[in-house]
Amino acid sequence: MIQHHSLVAAVFVRDLAHRHAPTVRSLLLAGVDHVVVGSPDIAHSADLLFDDRVEVVPATHVAAFVNEVSDRFGCTVVACDEPVVVPEHAFSPALGLIAGDPRVATVNVWCNFAGYISFPHLNVPSSHQQGDLDERSGTDRLRSCQPLGTPVALPLAGGPLVCIARAAMTACGPLVDTPFDDLSVSTAEFSLRSAGRGFLALLDPITYVTRPFDLAEPTGAAVSQPDVREWLHDRHPVFPTVFDAQCADPGSPVAIAHGAARAQAIGLQVLIDGSVMGPLETGTQVQLMNLVAALAKRADVHRIVVAMPGPVPPYAVAAFASPKIEPLNTPDGSIPDDARFDIVHRPFQPDRPLPWDLWRRVARRVVITVQDLIAYRVGQYHSSPQQWLAYRTNMAQSMAQADGIAVFLDDVADQIALERLPVDPSRIGSVPCGTDHLTGQEPACPPAPFLDPELAASRFLVVLGSNYAHKNRDLAVQAWKELQRRGIERTLVVVGAHVPFGSSRHAEAQALGVDDDGVVALLDATSEERNWLLRHADVVVYPTSAEGFGLVPFEAARFGTPTVSVNFGPLAEVHADPPVTAASWSASDLADAILELLNDPDASAAAINSTLEAGTAFTWDIAAEKLVHVYQRALASHPSPARPAEEPRP
Repeated sequence: MIQHHSLVAAVFVRDLAHRHAPTVRSLLLAGVDHVVVGSPDIAHSADLLFDDRVEVVPATHVAAFVNEVSDRFGCTVVACDEPVVVPEHAFSPALGLIAGDPRVATVNVWCNFAGYISFPHLNVPSSHQQGDLDERSGTDRLRSCQPLGTPVALPLAGGPLVCIARAAMTACGPLVDTPFDDLSVSTAEFSLRSAGRGFLALLDPITYVTRPFDLAEPTGAAVSQPDVREWLHDRHPVFPTVFDAQCADPGSPVAIAHGAARAQAIGLQVLIDGSVMGPLETGTQVQLMNLVAALAKRADVHRIVVAMPGPVPPYAVAAFASPKIEPLNTPDGSIPDDARFDIVHRPFQPDRPLPWDLWRRVARRVVITVQDLIAYRVGQYHSSPQQWLAYRTNMAQSMAQADGIAVFLDDVADQIALERLPVDPSRIGSVPCGTDHLTGQEPACPPAPFLDPELAASRFLVVLGSNYAHKNRDLAVQAWKELQRRGIERTLVVVGAHVPFGSSRHAEAQALGVDDDGVVALLDATSEERNWLLRHADVVVYPTSAEGFGLVPFEAARFGTPTVSVNFGPLAEVHADPPVTAASWSASDLADAILELLNDPDASAAAINSTLEAGTAFTWDIAAEKLVHVYQRALASHPSPARPAEEPRP
């Protein structure tokens, strides 16, 4: 009586049986219940009988041998006719696919020498070990990365190893002997025949096996040979039209799965648009530097090229110190023609026309970051209505064309949905900023006005940020005036550039009136000056009403200073329940919250500690992890269709 098995291997040995010993051993370690070795010369194959789960039987043709094993054991058969090495638990996904859907006829896996499912180079067979990539490391990486690869439909089965479902053989008939006596030809014919009955040929994209060159002579893929193609075409006239089309299509299911798997197994190669990396260090540069540095720390990122208009600025030297990071000085934005990346990423606002043709030529996918929709919605921030319309149109087109969109918070994704922008929600991923780029121990020096002994001894409130209207600096001035009316004397320090359009300059002047005594206005501050202000201020006043994330409270807390703001949208998303907030943007409510912090040291300490605690959920390492998920999801999905310029509407 035959013992029941769930998985049996059929290993066909033509000659030099000893070359197949690693195959048999690895199959047993992978969980195969029984290995049947078919050989024209049993005597020469006897040295493969090193385990009681191995037997050797006479066989002269591979197809007939596989059929006999399938009929005898009545279960899924792993068939191979070339020496291959498989990892442990190699066939768990394939067995799951076959058990989960009776329509599955065959399941293939990636292999270094397997024709159009060759890996890590698509359609190009290669040496069995690429760097540190072998059957174990490759499979481990494919199975540990997220998102996990999902099964892929194949136009036909192929390669030196294939899982063949028993149910499909009973429904569609056995493998047929071919004039070529090649397993890949027989399984290709079987998959074409079974497809005609509605059965499926699948690829398990999270398993990698190797065909070592020292065990098997490299030969060309059988289905690429003219006589094989003619034979298959005579039996199945639909071949090779669709097969050839899919092999040549970078958007085919196999090509998409291959790009994602290759990035997972070898590591992502990323081109970062660093066109903002100029002499000035603002929030955008801080975000880009910390994100790139965090990406470089990850094992699943292999290489990062940062394309910049000039040399690395002094403030970025430390952040770009990793050997994985390659600065590229490209004043005109050009990229070498032979450059190839998995991802091009613009990690800041797509606020101008982007070089889509160039980026798509050098990378599989393009990802953009949408920080917020503030300038999309506020027309006053543009030089003319026509310029605003152009900005809106470009933002809509960029989001339509991007393969992936990183947003700081879910709130930004909600705003994109409110505007009905042309974005598939599945392409959007939340990648919050990190809050751990400052420790509070950074060097600090006072701004020039505070070198005056009288001012240096003063206690003050500080407002950080350019004078865009949504920053509401005028409301901070009103709150300061309200504090004065209540007898609270503090200097107000307002730091930030004056923007050309949509500023709060007039509103601030109105709020101040004719007497600006007690106000220090700084158009700019160095990092050291900002650190000094954050360290010595009593309270940071942050009356913003539109943000993508809102770093200021976290930066202030690092230096031991609390922040007053209204807890709306994005600020509430990153810090749901701060102990002290302003009830509204009115001068009275802002002043009430400031006064509570000034008068109660315990409330001030609680506000600082609460902010620091909330910030633990937002680190640059977490941001890099979430960004890699966006990259991998974009690689695993079909490219975004290139929409005509006139289709998206602002």
